[in-house]
Order: sequence, then C-alpha cells, then structure tokens
Amino acid sequence: MPPKETRFKKGRSGNPKGRPKGARGVDAVLKEIMNEKIAVKTAGGRQTMRRKVAMLHRAVDLALAGNTRMMELILRRLDSAETRELADVIRNDATTASAAAAVTSSQPPVDFDEHDEAILSALRDMVAAEQGTPS
Repeated sequence: MPPKETRFKKGRSGNPKGRPKGARGVDAVLKEIMNEKIAVKTAGGRQTMRRKVAMLHRAVDLALAGNTRMMELILRRLDSAETRELADVIRNDATTASAAAAVTSSQPPVDFDEHDEAILSALRDMVAAEQGTPS
C-alpha cells in the first residue's frame, strides 16, 4: 500500500489529462464508416448498399477479372465460412447421426452443382499453380 498522502484522492482521476469522455478510437470510426450506405452503380442500375458490401462486390469482380490474389482471398474466406457453418451444424445437431454423417462427408454444399464445383476446383488449381504449391 502506498503512503496515504500519495494515494489517489476520492473523486479524482488518476489520469486527469487522459482520454476525454466520448472520444472514439480508430476502430469505432472505421466501423461507422464501413456501415454507411452509399449509392453504387451495378449492372442492374443504381443500388444503395453499405460500404463493406460494396467492397465485397468489388473484390469478387476483381477475382472474376483474373486477379489471383482476390481469388485466393475469396476462396479462403468461403472455405472458412463453410467450415464454421458445418461446425455450427455439428454443435447444434450433434445428437442426430445423419447430420453428423452429412457434415463429415466430402460432398459440396447443397446449392453447388457439378459445374460450380468444377469452377471452384479450377480456381484453386490456378491459385496453387501461381504460388508454386500442389493443390
């Protein structure tokens, strides 16, 4: 215990020149900016969407235009999202054997047909070839 005369006085801050009340950090400001709605020109006309959604649209467009870094980023994100989805199914329905079997099978998600899976496989091969690693 420090001596009584050097202890903080009641009702007095230990750092009076510290962060003012109501001050926001960079993360809070960035989150606010990314959630603002903006008008975006799309193939279907002008649409209003959040900045973060517009950025995702742009990233997908770049990937489709042949940007392999964007392809890799999107595929990794998609794989991790599907993995989290499957983990949630296991957690929520662990008692059902059929759900566990469906999750552990190597089948693609229900909404992917053979054509979609072939495209994803080709994209994964392109990214692996660019990095020099086997797929």
